[in-house]
Order: sequence, then C-alpha cells, then structure tokens
Amino acid sequence: MLLWGSPLLGAQWVAAVHSSLGVIYKLGRPMVVRYLRGVFTPVLPQVATAQPPGTVRAAVEGVLSGLGQGLPVSAAGQSFAWPYLLGRPAILPAADPAAWAAALLGAAVGLAALLRADWSAAWRGLRHRRPEAGGPEALALAAAIVPCWLLQLRLGAWAAQFEAAAGVGLLLVVTGQALQVGERWGRLGSRTPGPGGGRMPPWLALLGGLAAGFAALPGLSALAVLLAAALYGRLSAERAGRFALMAATGVIALQALTGLPALAAGFRPSLVVLAAGAAVGAVAGGWLLQSVLRAAAQRALPVVASYCTALGALVLMFGVFQR
Repeated sequence: MLLWGSPLLGAQWVAAVHSSLGVIYKLGRPMVVRYLRGVFTPVLPQVATAQPPGTVRAAVEGVLSGLGQGLPVSAAGQSFAWPYLLGRPAILPAADPAAWAAALLGAAVGLAALLRADWSAAWRGLRHRRPEAGGPEALALAAAIVPCWLLQLRLGAWAAQFEAAAGVGLLLVVTGQALQVGERWGRLGSRTPGPGGGRMPPWLALLGGLAAGFAALPGLSALAVLLAAALYGRLSAERAGRFALMAATGVIALQALTGLPALAAGFRPSLVVLAAGAAVGAVAGGWLLQSVLRAAAQRALPVVASYCTALGALVLMFGVFQR
C-alpha cells in the first residue's frame, strides 16, 4: 500500500510534508537568490589589474590577447580566466582601457594583414557591384559588423558588471556550446545546400552580428557566434572561417577606433610592445583557425569547444566556492 494511503498515517502526514516543503521553499529561496547575486557580482580586486611590468611581460600579454582575438575563445574571457586562476596581473577592458585599446588596435592590424587578399576581393566586388566568385560579400560583412559593434558599444559599460569569475566561466561554457552547435551545423551543411546558395545571406549575417554583439560580456566570443552563424548558412568550413574572421576584424577595428581617446590619455611605451604582440598573436591565431578549418574541420571545432567548456567550468567552480 502506498505510504500516503496507509490508514495508520492518515492525511496528517501528507499535510506535514507539504507544510515542511513550503517552509523550506519560503526560507531557502531568498537565501539562494542572495547567494547567486553575490556569486555573479564582481568584487574588486578579484584579479590583479596592474599593468604587466617590463617589455617581455607586455609582449607575452599582447600575444595571448591577440591569440584570443584570432581564435574563437573570447579574448576578454581569456584575459580574465587565466590571470584569475594563476593569480597574475591581467588586462581587462574596464580596469585598463588604454592597454585594452592597444591590444585591440594591434589585433585589428594583424588580422587585416592576414586577410588582406580577402579584403581586396570584397572591395573589388563592392566597387563593381558584383561579388567575385568564391569571394566574400561586402553587404553580408557590413550586415554583421555594424550591429555587432553598435551593440557591443552599448553594452560596454554594463559588461563590467560581469567581470566576476562565475559570470565569465558561465559565458565561456556558452561559447563552447556555440562552437559545438556550429560544428553540427557544419556537418549538416556538407550534405545539404544552404539558404544562401553557397553565400552568406545578409539577413543571416545581420542576425549573427546581433547575437555576436553580446560578446561585449567577457567570456562570450563574437568570432565563435559569427562562425556558428556562417556554418548555419551552409558555408564550407573554410569560407565560414574566413567570413567570421573578416567580420570580427571589422568589429575589432571599430572598437579600437572607439578606444583611441583612452589610449591617448593613458599612453606609455610598454603599450607599443603590447600592440605589436597582439598583432603577432592575432596573425598566429587567425592563421591557425583557417588552417585547421581547411584541413580538419570536423575535428577542429570540438577541440576548441571542449577547451572553452572545460576552462569555463573550472573558472565557474572556483568562482562559486571562493564566495
């Protein structure tokens, strides 16, 4: 016989259980809400934000920042996660705007140099009002770049509220999942034609740019979102990677231009080394992404996705337990 139907217990047992659950929910819910608000609220200083001393350290930080821009792993997320875990100085957008603007400027120059042939093809297609065969389409690029940059500009001040370990870790996990979804779309696209007939449709580029705009939050990668959108459009892995890198380059360049006043106000010689390191890192990251997508697209994205998910889970765990 079921417990709540036993004649020895009657209805009072059921009422007691319901009453206890109600009391636990009533008392526990505010405690859980307060704890989660504390976990996802930055407490300064969570990460040391002093400028790395010396030329060598600035170069290393620049290369790491550039790699985060050329690979779909979130530059801001990497700039937070590893310094947080290792207890070393970090370059964060809200903490050191001049250094962050220098890193953005260097990464934009590096990626533009890497993709100069593709940018030239896009410009020729725009001038002749007819995209070259196999080349990027300027309209789709503009549809992705402009809304992404505007939304990131709008969310810039708000994003500083997410510079907490739990928040960054959670968004890194989201980046990993976006890459996993993009990889599945890429496998599907290898078997079925896309909505754009092999080209990135402007409407899909616009939606991808809007979604990528939320990458102003540290931990979410605009490059990963744009790559997933291009793979959803059934572009080949190589063309999807090229489109995502070009769109990300445009957004980074506009962000760097926006940050020029902060760079001029806080300029110091080490920022030149930092920008040069970011350029080298961005070239290396973009070249590596293009190479692995060209050679082993079905294996490359799951590896990067697993890295982002594992790093995000680790940072999230530390952020929760250190509260």
